[in-house]
Amino acid sequence: MAIAATFLLGGCRSKKATSSTARTPETVMLSPVEEVASDLWGNVYSPVTVDIIQPTRFTISGRMTMVRGESIYLSLRMFGMEVGSAYSTPSEAVMSMKLPKKLMMELPMESMLQRAGVSFTDVQEALLGNEDALAKLPQAVTYKAETTDSKSVVELYATYAGKPLAVRFTWDLRSAKWNIDSPARWSAPGSGYVKVTPAEALKMAGSLLN
Repeated sequence: MAIAATFLLGGCRSKKATSSTARTPETVMLSPVEEVASDLWGNVYSPVTVDIIQPTRFTISGRMTMVRGESIYLSLRMFGMEVGSAYSTPSEAVMSMKLPKKLMMELPMESMLQRAGVSFTDVQEALLGNEDALAKLPQAVTYKAETTDSKSVVELYATYAGKPLAVRFTWDLRSAKWNIDSPARWSAPGSGYVKVTPAEALKMAGSLLN
């Protein structure tokens, strides 16, 4: 999760800020490819596989719930249990992990978005694989994306402290649910979590992944 955060923390450039507002989804049936490419969705839930490609390889499955313009909730799971989560609104983000120890990191999402020159909705659509949104990412971030009726695969590449970083999100669009009445809600981490700074988290991630 710390590695993924560097794509906004370290891969930024000065550019004109963009804005996007939530829209009420229209009553229209779209294919998975059309849903990803459109701005008609109000919320989406989908199983997702997260692959760290560089600096080493690591894979974990999760469930992503996004409410357009409002929140991103990624629940990371192993053996059916949540072992970590990432939750963000346009103003702040909280990342937590339970294993091997309880750690929590808070990020100033609002300032990160301003620095990157993108809107919160741009980030949501980029994660889904929307080409127009991916093109708005900072120049220091490169990407590959492919969407079919069954899945959307998004790869992001950047460099942090001279080291190449790469992460892949694979969405299971066959199981995706769009514009549901009651999207999953995030619960704040309980007691016993140790707060770490982004720099500390990245340092720990580096030591674990080297």
